[in-house]
Amino acid sequence: MSYDNKFNLDQFRRWMRKDQKEHIVDRPPTNESDLMGTYVISKVPLTKLLEKIKCENDLEDIASEFSEDGGEIINTEEKMFEIQVPSGETFTILRYYVKRG
Repeated sequence: MSYDNKFNLDQFRRWMRKDQKEHIVDRPPTNESDLMGTYVISKVPLTKLLEKIKCENDLEDIASEFSEDGGEIINTEEKMFEIQVPSGETFTILRYYVKRG
């Protein structure tokens, strides 16, 4: 029995594309208004959170509170969420850094 041990990159790519197509799950797009009031938590540690949050008040206190207690989405704009923490303070952050809690 003879085996051809040559690696063919094109065949591998076609195989990967076929495999990916079989595993893709179609999810309906999320309506931004459905996210209002959603409780979210941080996907990143506090040090990274301090770099990603944009706020007008005390950054460290807000980031720490969000890291510990999470917060609620009160507004969405493009890829940014405006989040309110339990103390009532708000900040904005890219949606990639939060997840539903």
